[in-house]
Amino acid sequence: MELKSRRLFPIAWNGSDSRAAKAQALFIRKYGKEKLLHVHDKLNEVYDFKKAQELLGTDAKTGLKILENENDGGENHAEHRTSDKGLR
Repeated sequence: MELKSRRLFPIAWNGSDSRAAKAQALFIRKYGKEKLLHVHDKLNEVYDFKKAQELLGTDAKTGLKILENENDGGENHAEHRTSDKGLR
């Protein structure tokens, strides 16, 4: 299976980007890098890269929860998908 997500972290760092990076690092520590790549692929089916980073950058704990929900199939995170779909 070819993984689409290769760029995990944004180039320009600000507070939101560092929170997104921390959420991703926490996810990697808990589930591994391969799982993160699969979760990013799922997020990128719904959001463009910038929007996905904005969602993850809310705060590290919320970002981790978003990643975990997507890892579980996304059923618990449907409110973001419906409300933000037009922002793609």
